[in-house]
Parts: sequence; C-alpha cells; structure tokens
Amino acid sequence: MKKLLLITLLAFGLNSTASDGYWNPNGLYYASFLEGDIVQIYEAGGNLIGSIENVEDLEWQPNGNRFVTLSPNFVAQLYNVEAGMLVPIGASIKEVDEINWSPDGTTFEAVSDFYSNFGRKAYTFKANGDLIGIDI
Repeated sequence: MKKLLLITLLAFGLNSTASDGYWNPNGLYYASFLEGDIVQIYEAGGNLIGSIENVEDLEWQPNGNRFVTLSPNFVAQLYNVEAGMLVPIGASIKEVDEINWSPDGTTFEAVSDFYSNFGRKAYTFKANGDLIGIDI
C-alpha cells in the first residue's frame, strides 16, 4: 500500500506531507490526506479540484460522487465532489464512530456509540444529506 501511495503522490506532484489516500470506487477521483487533518481531492488526471479541512477519515459513496468524512472530534460531514462543496446534513450529529453507505449509494448511516449507556444511535440519511430517521 505504501508503494502505491508513493507512486500516486508522485504522479500528482504532491509533497511528502501526504500520509494516506483513497481512490473513489469508479477511479475518477482521489482523496489525499495531508498533515493537519486536510484532505485534497484530485481528478484521476491529477488536477486538484477541492479541499476540505478537519478530516480524520472518509467513506466514499459506492458511485463515487460523494463521501462522508469524520472529523477528529467525531462529527460527520457530507462532501459532494462534483459540486466541490460540503452538503448540509439534516441533523446535528456528534460522536460518530462509523459511517456506512448502502450498497446502491442512495443512503448512508452515521452510527454513534457515544450514548453507549443507552445503546448505539444510528442516523440514516439520503445521499443528499436529508435525514430519514434515527434508530436507537
């Protein structure tokens, strides 16, 4: 993995502060993690098309047009790659531990164990960020 990452970083001309990265499922975009919890998004040809801060992890939508990020303080954010912007999520979610996309990419779930005394709390959203429901 490190060798593939290094080759990808060199192909994109990225500096050595990049620590990790992920191709989207259809291979059109690449998200590169930089120091300081910054993610830069590139087209497959190497053109920088966006950047988002305060990211610890991300999960690509199965069709690869969006991803959900987790910040270091466990807040979920939805990013639309084609629009190059964050999409408002229909509920304030904190202490998110896990993000799961449905196989068809139409919905995603943000799961929180913060309320572990009461069990897990799962928020389900449409791919556009609209809240569908909360499962406790």
